[in-house]
Amino acid sequence: MRRTMLLLYLLLPAVAPASHTWSGIDLCKVYEDKLPPGLSRDQLPQAASTEARLLSRYCTQCHSLPGPDRHTATEWQEVTDNMFLLMEVSHRFGGLMG
Repeated sequence: MRRTMLLLYLLLPAVAPASHTWSGIDLCKVYEDKLPPGLSRDQLPQAASTEARLLSRYCTQCHSLPGPDRHTATEWQEVTDNMFLLMEVSHRFGGLMG
């Protein structure tokens, strides 16, 4: 996970705001009650670390901050790959698929 976060830090130095609207509906708000509760950055291990700042900056644009124990290390790799893909698709289609 540390390598993934470093890669994110190097490739995405500026905030890339997520765009979640589809026909004027914010999809993240529509499904907000279906998402598990999140953490505050202060609750993360090493809350002052670069990784924790990156998680707070990017992951909370569409959902609550996930706890590190939500997935195994192997699952986290798949989760982050999927999230990067969603961000890329959203960016390419002008936010219409975020």
